[in-house]
Amino acid sequence: MENKKEKIEDFKTAISSTVRSLSNSEKIEVSFGNENPKSGENTIRLPDLKQTNNKLNYNHIRAIADSKSLRLRFSDAKTFNQYEPEGNISKQLYRISEKIRCEKIGTSYFKGVKNNIETFYNERISGLDLKSSEDKIIESFENYLRTKFLDFENNSHIDKKLKSYKKDLNEKFKGKISKLNECALNQEKFNSLISELIANMNLDENLDEEEKKDKDKDNDDKQNNSDKQEKRAKEKEDKQEEMSIDSGMPDLENEAKESDHADEEVEIE
Repeated sequence: MENKKEKIEDFKTAISSTVRSLSNSEKIEVSFGNENPKSGENTIRLPDLKQTNNKLNYNHIRAIADSKSLRLRFSDAKTFNQYEPEGNISKQLYRISEKIRCEKIGTSYFKGVKNNIETFYNERISGLDLKSSEDKIIESFENYLRTKFLDFENNSHIDKKLKSYKKDLNEKFKGKISKLNECALNQEKFNSLISELIANMNLDENLDEEEKKDKDKDNDDKQNNSDKQEKRAKEKEDKQEEMSIDSGMPDLENEAKESDHADEEVEIE
């Protein structure tokens, strides 16, 4: 048990050292899971070390540590905030774009970093169960930028899972990837261009309309189901009434026969 704890502490020390090296700052403090950092500033919080399928999530933590370190090194918060677009989804895509820009710069210097990030990304995306339109938009966008901008291998399984938005992204980014590549080292130009591209996609407005359509469809389906149930209930009620009438109706034919028979008896007498 002690040996395992020592290995974990050694790993944390190694990761902390890598973070300081990649971020080019000795002042960065690294915390894991729920650990409380000594300082609120210059802190990178990483997931806790946990066991999954009898393996510790080393690759997971390495990839996140690499990505966050590169973001600290190559992204200026003031410039980033200056070009941030409006809308919840647009903001998320903008953050993803800046993360990938920093990863692109870093992976050109540190080859091992690209392998860490690409391996973890493929593992993460393969296990996703995408149901909502928002999730599909976000993951499709990140996958598109990673394959086009970071030259990640195009996984056919992932591509099939996210193909619904690929055509639209190809149209919106036609001829723009080369421009994004050219200004990757210039954050201001890159942020300005990607912000404009994202804003022109009108994703937040389109999603609102899509959700409204889904909601209207659900309401129509509910109304149709309600109408069908009401119709079935009415038919059942009518049938019950018919049965009730049939059972309560006197047997006129038999009564007529009995009446004729009674008349015959009277005549005979």
